[in-house]
Amino acid sequence: MSEDQAKIKMDGYERLKLENFNDDGADALVRAICERAADDWRQGMRTELKHPERGATRYRVDAERFFLSGYFNLLTGLDGSWVLAKLRKDMGL
Repeated sequence: MSEDQAKIKMDGYERLKLENFNDDGADALVRAICERAADDWRQGMRTELKHPERGATRYRVDAERFFLSGYFNLLTGLDGSWVLAKLRKDMGL
């Protein structure tokens, strides 16, 4: 490895130091994770309503498991049951 390659590699590690992370980035990541789970839940529910013969979709089941997990509560401080009830209400279920 040349000296320039070593410097580039080291610069990458420098950017990964914890002191370079902030609450704004962490909040954005939590929001993105939760929005993705909500989108997956909606997609799964739409598929189930359109094709009930197929049964429960993995999208919905996995999203519900996430919302009801301790990890979701740790990330957000929210009750996952409340979030799922809100998602159901928003879809008119």
